[in-house]
Amino acid sequence: MILALITVSGLTFPVLEPDPIASMQAQTEKFIEQHKADGAALEEFLENPTPVEGIEKASVGKTHRYDPTFTHEGQTINPLDEISIPGALLLFDSTDPEQLAWAKKFPEKDFIWILVKGSPLALSSQENREVYFDQWGLFTERFGIKNVPAKVSQQGNRLLVEEVSL
Repeated sequence: MILALITVSGLTFPVLEPDPIASMQAQTEKFIEQHKADGAALEEFLENPTPVEGIEKASVGKTHRYDPTFTHEGQTINPLDEISIPGALLLFDSTDPEQLAWAKKFPEKDFIWILVKGSPLALSSQENREVYFDQWGLFTERFGIKNVPAKVSQQGNRLLVEEVSL
């Protein structure tokens, strides 16, 4: 039996492809950095939401009624004919000490705090109660509120909207 060793030699070239492990690490680090920024932006948004545009401090008290009646498939429906809203909504600017003092006069169990400006998370922690924010001005727009503080409460099958001058 003849055993032969064959040696092959030739030119070698550097590997031009990126190291897959190093590439995955770089992509992971980039992903983490992007989400840290996104997370920080989200946290900032939750801590300090953009104030509702066009809302001023009430200088004169105004009152109007809001009719929630709507038509669906030809039928006129008013939800307040069937349900009652417990308590009322208080919409205000928590960065204004006068408005915050006004809101604190109402018992927690009967009134829902909705901010148009300020930090709902900080206020919730400070006051040990639930605090909401009027994102995109949905409440103020729907109820025609231009000035705060304001109180929205049920009167029969209508809502009474009161803009309060302090």
